[in-house]
Amino acid sequence: MGWSFTQGQTKKELVAWITEQTADDGTKACSHHKTLGNSLWAIFSDKNEDSFIMLFLLQSDKGYGWGYKSICESSHPYYFNCPLEYFEIVPTENAEWRKKVIEHHSKAKEQKENLKTVLVQMEENPDDSYIVLPKGYTPRYSKFVGFVPNSKSVFATSQSLRYKLTPKYLKVAQIQTLEWMENTPA
Repeated sequence: MGWSFTQGQTKKELVAWITEQTADDGTKACSHHKTLGNSLWAIFSDKNEDSFIMLFLLQSDKGYGWGYKSICESSHPYYFNCPLEYFEIVPTENAEWRKKVIEHHSKAKEQKENLKTVLVQMEENPDDSYIVLPKGYTPRYSKFVGFVPNSKSVFATSQSLRYKLTPKYLKVAQIQTLEWMENTPA
């Protein structure tokens, strides 16, 4: 229910400690695990060989060490980045939660596709690409600067200011050329 911390423990040591635990009969209790940021998703098996999904929230207490809080699938964790392949391995304990995990992954995939589309449009004429957002968005018009690989954001400039445009903005963005910009009233 609460958090457990160990003095001087690193994140790497904590993940190893959690995932290398053994069951009472000496078998390894954790069969799969994946760390996503400060979330550790794992599949554990009990002595009856029943498998279940566990989330370990990881947190650093600066100057002390790393700690964790565990939440099982049946408790409906309000975190939805669980690896989808775990659903094929473990029987369903919480159908509502799994539905939200699938929706989360679907939205993330859509955002990634939107970003790819925007980047392809900009790469056709990188020196001539402008990002145009609908009325009400700031900045409305901005010049493409670049993007960070493995990031979901694009960087642009408008009136000497640098902006980070997230997938939310890119979803409604249009890419236009310098010629279009010069012929469009502000």
